[in-house]
Amino acid sequence: MVARKLVSNERMLCASSDYLRRAGIPQVPRDLQSHQCIVLRESDAAYGTWYLTRGSRQETIKVRGVLSTNDGETGVLWALAGYGILMRSEWDVHEHMRAGRLVLVLADWALPVADIFAVYPERANLSAKVSAFIEFLTECSARKQRGPRRAASAASHFRPLFRCAVACASAASRPGPTRAGPCLPILAPPG
Repeated sequence: MVARKLVSNERMLCASSDYLRRAGIPQVPRDLQSHQCIVLRESDAAYGTWYLTRGSRQETIKVRGVLSTNDGETGVLWALAGYGILMRSEWDVHEHMRAGRLVLVLADWALPVADIFAVYPERANLSAKVSAFIEFLTECSARKQRGPRRAASAASHFRPLFRCAVACASAASRPGPTRAGPCLPILAPPG
C-alpha cells in the first residue's frame, strides 16, 4: 500500500464564548479536567484522552463531560450551543471561529494532526482511472494549501471532494471513459 499526503489538517480546542463566560477559560491543559468536554468517539483512540504539546512539553489529559458522539457535526452543534469544549479539525470549525461563534481554547498548545492521505495499492496494480483521480486530488490539494485562507479553502473545497471520493473511486473502477465522470464538476475548484 502507498499513502500520499493530500492536505494538512490541524486539530484545535474550541468552545462558545457563552460556555467560556459561564465556566471560565482554561489556562493550562489540566484545567480541562474541570470542564465539560464534548468527546468524539473515534476509531480505536482512547476515549476521553487528549494529547497536547507545546514545544518539548507533552501533556496527556483525561477529559470528561456529559456529552459524547461519534458524529463530528453533532459535536460542533453542541459546542455552538454552549455545552462544552470540543476538539475538532480546523476545517470543521474555521467558519464558526471566523464568525465569532466559537473561540479557540489553549491556543498555544498543539493537538495531534489528522492529515488527509490517499491510500492505494502499489502503482503496478493501479488502474489509469484511479491513478488520474489520485493525481487530481494531489494537484487540487496543493493549490488549496498555498492560499492565504487555507482552512476556509480546505473546508469549502475538500469536504464535498472527500464526500464523493468513494463514489468517484467506485465509478473509476467500472468500464468507461478514463475521467471520474459526474464527479469532476463537483471536485473541480472554481475558476
